[in-house]
Amino acid sequence: MASHKSPEYETRLYVDNKFVTASSEETITVRNPFNDDFIASVPCASVADVDFAVASAKKAFYSGEWSTFSGAQRAKCLFNLAMLLEDHAGEFGRLETIAMGTPIAITTAQAYGAGAFIRYYASLADKIGGESFPDDGDDMYKVKFDYFPSLALIKL
Repeated sequence: MASHKSPEYETRLYVDNKFVTASSEETITVRNPFNDDFIASVPCASVADVDFAVASAKKAFYSGEWSTFSGAQRAKCLFNLAMLLEDHAGEFGRLETIAMGTPIAITTAQAYGAGAFIRYYASLADKIGGESFPDDGDDMYKVKFDYFPSLALIKL
């Protein structure tokens, strides 16, 4: 028989650096696929919730601290994120295992692997050379790399 306990973790939407209540009352029930235990009910984000999150992310990107950071400052933030992820890999592994049923050795390794990917990209944060061109209103950031002669377009 499935048990019904309250979730151990915050399940509201995380937008604009805080937890917020979804505008919809619709939820998704997460169950452990191994034994059908209740894990949590999580909010189902509405179109309005997603629009709010996207607007918040754009505001943070264009006018937040990150947009003024040097490559070295961005690298430092990413290295800290990787360290936090690796420090809590066991917890992430446990959560993923109870929600998805994947063996804990795999989910914990995936958390460590995610930290390794973040470290890799952090190591590149201050290595980009070439020219970049500001957004001209089409939400595309243009970058021309010294080692890649064509123009790369990155959708924001």
